[in-house]
Amino acid sequence: FEQEISANFLSPFSTPFFFFFLYWLICFDPFRVLKKIKMCCWVLYQTIGGSIVQQAALITGCVVGGMSAVALAAPNDQFLRMGPMLGVGLGVVIAASFGGMFFPTSSLLMNVSLYGGLGVFGLFTAYDAQRVLHDAQVVDRFDPIAEQFGLYMDSINIFVRIVQILMMQNRKK
Repeated sequence: FEQEISANFLSPFSTPFFFFFLYWLICFDPFRVLKKIKMCCWVLYQTIGGSIVQQAALITGCVVGGMSAVALAAPNDQFLRMGPMLGVGLGVVIAASFGGMFFPTSSLLMNVSLYGGLGVFGLFTAYDAQRVLHDAQVVDRFDPIAEQFGLYMDSINIFVRIVQILMMQNRKK
């Protein structure tokens, strides 16, 4: 019982001091030497103390960056061969989304639309990254803005789904 009281007594005081320390490291570094530590503290501060949208943006950046790195390191354009299967997966996600409009209480359709869409758009990120790399190497008149549009749409879809997941987790608390 005493441990519970001391832990409950310290937690309201320790959390603001922790965030103040992180804020001090971010803003008031007098030596301007700790740039990497400063960036890590900023990411930690935004992730722990940030809003759902900031957390979703950080997670989306990690997912898109990770899947793009995997696609760029993969041999033999293997993600380019996944195009037809990804089209079928996208069709299933769209069908589950439409089904959710007619059956709003179905948790199965919501889960397929939410988590299935997250997986499909994660794989689409790898597909689009390899497609951009392939077109940059092969096409004579390469337009980088037009080629990146698929990655942009993948990022938006991943971000929206991660926001929904974080909001559902926040509601459960």
